[in-house]
Amino acid sequence: MDAKPVRDSALELPYYVSDADMNTKGMLHGGQMFKIIDSYAGRVAAAHAERDCVTISFDRMVFRTPVYTDELLIFRLSVNRAWNTSMEIGAKVHVVRNDKEVYVASAYLTFVSVDRKPVPEVLPETQDEIRRYYQADMRKRLRTAER
Repeated sequence: MDAKPVRDSALELPYYVSDADMNTKGMLHGGQMFKIIDSYAGRVAAAHAERDCVTISFDRMVFRTPVYTDELLIFRLSVNRAWNTSMEIGAKVHVVRNDKEVYVASAYLTFVSVDRKPVPEVLPETQDEIRRYYQADMRKRLRTAER
């Protein structure tokens, strides 16, 4: 199976925050952020694997700044690395304020192909992609050790 470049399945998607996304403090509900990231990451995983995939882990996420109603979020997601039937998807979220992007959160998710068939390797092309490729392997070892 040929390796696929990161760019072939990477996504950059906007999301407008609405009243329905808010918690009781008037900020974006953390669970809603998880849901959006998981949904978008699933699209990236399926595009890379060319088959249905499911989430098997969601690494720690730290919220750097609150998000409020009517703000625009930008989600950037890509495959960092693939191993046999699984792959790590990286997600980074920014909010647009005063025509500038402000970092909100990031997370790493692990997906596996539903049919447990091998997924294509990742072909990192840029320095950032290469860095994320090797860091993903370190995170996988940590996740495996924690089990």
